[in-house]
Amino acid sequence: MGSWEEIRMRCQIDKTLLGSYVTGQPVDRVAVVLGQAAVIARDLPIYGQALSKAGFTFNIPPKYSQGEHRERPDYDDTGVCQCHKALVTLQPWQKVNHLPGITSVLWNKRTLCETMATYRHIPALHRSQLSPLCFTLPGQYDNFLTTASSLGPRVSWVAKSGSTSGNVQLLQLAGHNHLVQMHRLSQGSAVVQQYIENPLLLHGAPFSLRVYVLVTSIAPLRAYIHSEGTVQQRYDHQRHFQKVVGRTWILAHLKKHLSETYDKDVGSIAFKNLHSAIVQTLLVAETSLRRGQETPTNTPWDRCPGCFQLLGFDVIFNASLHPTIVDVDGQPDLQEVTTSTSWMTVVKSTIADDVIAMVTASEQVAWDVAMALGEFNQEVLVAESKCQRTEQLCLRRSDAEYLLEWRRETRHKGNFQQLYPAHDSDKYTRLLSDLQTHASHLSQGDSEKTSIPDHTPDGAAVDSTSRMHWLAVSMARYYHSLDTVANSYDDLNAPLVPDSSSDVSDSTPLVENILYNASKLDDKDETPFLEAFYTQPKLKTVTPAFDPAVVEYYATVPYDVLLVTVWAFARSCHSEARLHTKYGVSRPSNVSLGVGTNRLTIMIVDVSRPEPWVINTYTVVIERQTADHSCPAFTDDQPHQVCSMAQDCHLRYLPSLPCGLRPSKYRTWQKFQRWSASLPTCDTAAAPGRSIGNIFMVTHRDRTSCKWTTAMWQPHQCRHPRVPRDRLKKCLAGRQILFIGDSTNRGIMNYLIEATNGSLMEWDKTHETKTYTNINQDRTSVSFAYYPQFWLPSNQRPVFDKTLYQLMKQSQPVQNNSNTILVVGGVHWLGPHHLNVIIRALQREGLSGIKVVIKSLSAGFSQPVERLRHITLQDQRKLLLQNLALVNYAQSHGLDVIDTFNMTMARYKDFLQGQCACHFHRVKEVLPSFSQYMRWTEENGHNKLTNIPIQYHVEGAINAVYSELLLSTICEYS
Repeated sequence: MGSWEEIRMRCQIDKTLLGSYVTGQPVDRVAVVLGQAAVIARDLPIYGQALSKAGFTFNIPPKYSQGEHRERPDYDDTGVCQCHKALVTLQPWQKVNHLPGITSVLWNKRTLCETMATYRHIPALHRSQLSPLCFTLPGQYDNFLTTASSLGPRVSWVAKSGSTSGNVQLLQLAGHNHLVQMHRLSQGSAVVQQYIENPLLLHGAPFSLRVYVLVTSIAPLRAYIHSEGTVQQRYDHQRHFQKVVGRTWILAHLKKHLSETYDKDVGSIAFKNLHSAIVQTLLVAETSLRRGQETPTNTPWDRCPGCFQLLGFDVIFNASLHPTIVDVDGQPDLQEVTTSTSWMTVVKSTIADDVIAMVTASEQVAWDVAMALGEFNQEVLVAESKCQRTEQLCLRRSDAEYLLEWRRETRHKGNFQQLYPAHDSDKYTRLLSDLQTHASHLSQGDSEKTSIPDHTPDGAAVDSTSRMHWLAVSMARYYHSLDTVANSYDDLNAPLVPDSSSDVSDSTPLVENILYNASKLDDKDETPFLEAFYTQPKLKTVTPAFDPAVVEYYATVPYDVLLVTVWAFARSCHSEARLHTKYGVSRPSNVSLGVGTNRLTIMIVDVSRPEPWVINTYTVVIERQTADHSCPAFTDDQPHQVCSMAQDCHLRYLPSLPCGLRPSKYRTWQKFQRWSASLPTCDTAAAPGRSIGNIFMVTHRDRTSCKWTTAMWQPHQCRHPRVPRDRLKKCLAGRQILFIGDSTNRGIMNYLIEATNGSLMEWDKTHETKTYTNINQDRTSVSFAYYPQFWLPSNQRPVFDKTLYQLMKQSQPVQNNSNTILVVGGVHWLGPHHLNVIIRALQREGLSGIKVVIKSLSAGFSQPVERLRHITLQDQRKLLLQNLALVNYAQSHGLDVIDTFNMTMARYKDFLQGQCACHFHRVKEVLPSFSQYMRWTEENGHNKLTNIPIQYHVEGAINAVYSELLLSTICEYS
C-alpha cells in the first residue's frame, strides 16, 4: 500500500482535485453556458434542471442568449477549442463538457468513417466490424467505385448527403439510375456505408438503438454507458429508413423482447457485444487522436483532465446479434418531449442528472485508491522528474489524478455502467498493442506525421490507455470483487458502511506488532516463504517464535478482544501473502475472533503466473478465552450475587434501559432457582419480558469474574422447562420437521438431532436442500434448505418462494397437520413479506394445517470485518424495531415464534468462530470414550477399528437455549 507519506500525498492530490469542497466552507457552484444558441435552446431546460438539483446556478453570456454566434463559435477546423489555453489552465475542480479534438475523430458519420477506415484491417479487429465499410465523398469517390465493383451488384450501399436534411438512400451499382444518383452525391459532401445484410428486425421492421456514452477521459480512457436509451423502429429503404412515429422503446423493452423471443441470455449477450464494440471504437479514436497531433508537447486534448463529453452512439444489430456503430453524435439531443412519448423526457432527464452527479462528485476517495494500489505494490511518485524510462509502470501525479477521478466517478455513477476500465477489460490488450503497432507503421509511411510518442523530450511518459492498461484492469478487478461481495449481502437489510480500516487516522500506525523484520527478496528460492505477519492488537503469547520454516503458530487473547487486524507479506517479490483464500486480500484485514478456537489461514501465492497458485500455507490459531476463564469452580457456599443483564454496555441498543450487570433481589443462586421453579410454565417461546433476564452467577461485581457458564434465559412471569429426552423421542415420533434458513437455523437443527438421537452422527455445512435420515430410530424425518445464498449475485439467487417449494417437494409425502413442522429463521434477512410467501405457499399446496415456527432475528455483523457488512449501533436499534414488527406479524397470523433477538444481543460477545459474529453454535468431533472403544472392539474385532463411527457434539450455550425453546414449542406449547 505504500508508506503513510505516500498515502498523505494521495490525499493531498485528492483534496486539490476537489478544491473548496473539502474545506467545509460554503461553495458557490456556477455553470457557464457556452456554445451554439440552437443547441443551448434545445438542451438547456433539461441540463438546467440537473444543474439546479446539484446546487448549481448558471448564466448565459449575452451573445449566446441573444443569438449572436457563429456556427461553431468555440472550435477551429480541427475541432480543437480555440480557448485551449483556458483548458490547459483549468483549476483541478473545474469541468468542461467538451473533449478537445473529439470532433476530428468521431462526432458524425464523416469523421467516424475516416477514423475507422484507417484501422479497419488491424489483426485484433478482423472479426469485429465495428462500423460499416464506408467512404467519404467526394474525396474517396474513385476508391468507392473500385470497391463496390469488386464486391459485386448484390451488395447494397446506404448513402447520405452532408446536409442535415438529406435523405438516406439505399443504392445498388447495378442500374443506370443508381449510378446517376451516386454521381450526383459525389458532387457534394456525402458518406456512403455498406448496407448491413440480414439486420435484426423488430416485429418485421428494421430498428436502430441510440445509446448514451459518457467519456470522462480519452487518454487514458474512462467511459461509461447509460442503462437508459432508445430503440427506434424505422421504415424500410423505400421510405429512406425514416423513423416510425410512436414506435419508440426504451432499452429495457428490447432486452425483454430478445429474452422472450429468443432465449433468456440473448439480451445480455447482445448488449455485452455492444459494450465491447463501443470500447473498441473509443480506443481506435484515442489512437487516431494521438497520431493526428504533431508533437506531444503542444496539444491541449491530453492536458484537460477536467474535460468530459456525452456522446450518442447509433447502433444496428444484425441477426447474429453483432452490433455495428453507424453514427456518433457529439451533441446528442436532450430536448424535452411534449408528445405522446413524453416518457422520453424522463429518460433524458435521468441521463442529464446522472452526468452532472458523476462529473461533479466531491467525495474523497484517496483511501480507496491507496488500498487498491497496495494490492499491486504501485507507488505514486511525488516528483515528476523521477518518472523516467523504465520497464516498470511509473505512476505520476497525473496518473494519481486519473485513478482518483475514476474511483470517484464509479462511486457516483448512478445508472451508468462502467465500459472501461472494467474487470473484464483485459480482452482489449491485444487491440491496444495492434493499434500502437499499426499507428507506428502508418506514421513511418507519412512524412507529415511523426510516430506516436511514448515519452516527451524530457523523458516523461505520455498519457495513454495502453500505458495504464494493466494497472487499470487490475484495479477494476479489485473494485469489482469488493462490490460483488458487498452486493451479495443485500438480503441482510442493513446498509453498507466503509471498511473499518478507513477510519484510521493519518497519525495512527496501521499495525504495531512486527513479528519479523521485513525485507523482500527477489530470489526464487524464497518464493514459498512468509517474511512476516503483523497483528493489531499485539498477540502477546505467540508460540513458537516466528521462523519462515515454521507454518503453524498459537496465541491466546482475552475474552474482550473481539477483533484483530492481520497483515502478512511474502519473502519474494514473485509471491504474495493472502488471507483465507488464494484470492484473498494482501493488505491489513480485520478478522473477528469467536470464543474458543479461531484458525487464520495465510496462503503464499505465486503471482507470477496467470492464475494465483498456492505454494505454501501458514496457520495462526488464536484461542479467545471465555468470560469465566479466570473464575474458580463455583460452589453454593462461595460468596456470590445473582445478576441480570438486558444489554451489554458496549452495544446499547436499548437506550432507555440500563446496561451491564444489574443485581437481582435474589442474593443466592439457590433462592433464584426456587423462585424460578415456582413460576408457571410459559405457553409461548416469545414470552413477555424477554428483554431482561440473562441471569448470571458472579463472585464479584467485576464483569470479568462472572460465572457465565450457568447463564440462562429467564422470562419475567413464567419459565421454560427442559423437555425430558424420553418425552422428546415420543413427541417427535412420526413427525416431519422442515428447516429453511441460514447457518443459525442449521445450528438449531443439529441440536434437535443430537438431542433426539443422543449423539450427532452426521454433520455437514450444506448450502443446498438435504434430507437427514436415521433420526429417532427412523421415526422422525428432518430436511434443511439453505436460504438466502448470500454469496451469489442478487440476480442469480433462488427466490424464497422457489426454495420453499423445493424443500416441500423434496420432503414428500407431507401431512397437512401438526405432525409437519416448518421452522424458518436466520440472522437478519427474514421479514413480514417472507411470512406472506409462506402463508400463500402453504395455502396453494393444501398444507395450511401444518405447524409453522418462526425464529426471529438475532445478533450478528457487529464487527467491522473485511468484505462483510458492519451494522452500526443506529442500525442495530432499527433491527430491534424490525424484529418487533416481525414477531407481532407472525403472532397475528397464528404462527409460533422463538424470539432470539434480545437473548443474543445481550450476549453478542459470546459468538463463536465465524466472520459474521452471528454464530452461537459450533459442531465439534467427539472422540469415543474408553468404554465405547472397548465395546466396539468386542463387537467388531480389532481389525475394524478404522470403522468406528464418528460422533459430533453441538456446542454453544446460547444456541442450546433457543434450541430448547423450539423443542418446547413442538412438544409442550399448544
